[in-house]
Amino acid sequence: MAELGKKYCVYCLAEVSSLRFRCTECADIELCPDCFSAGAEIGPHRRWHGYQLVDGGRFTLWGAEAEGGWSSREEQLLLDAIEQFGFGNWEDMAAHVGASRTPQEVMEHYVSMVVYPWQPGKSLHP
Repeated sequence: MAELGKKYCVYCLAEVSSLRFRCTECADIELCPDCFSAGAEIGPHRRWHGYQLVDGGRFTLWGAEAEGGWSSREEQLLLDAIEQFGFGNWEDMAAHVGASRTPQEVMEHYVSMVVYPWQPGKSLHP
């Protein structure tokens, strides 16, 4: 029986409360990462439909240990900030990302993960 407040993949019924892919064209279609990657189709839903990543901003793109465990929400805010404030305006960018990150952290993370992601001796995978 499904637990109240939890979300489940409509294809395999795996619990997906922490990370799921929501179809932007079909109502009530949310898939787990495995079913999304496999191109699962159900009813009128097709794999080429648009999707939205739903993770509550907690999912880390580079791994929890890499670069201070930046959440996907923080990464998104950082990219928004660089577009809005321009490269080098680290104080405003840090304020945009949120109180959890200092201007120094924002600068170091951006430079290491976006500007120079493949430095010698640095693993490409966390």
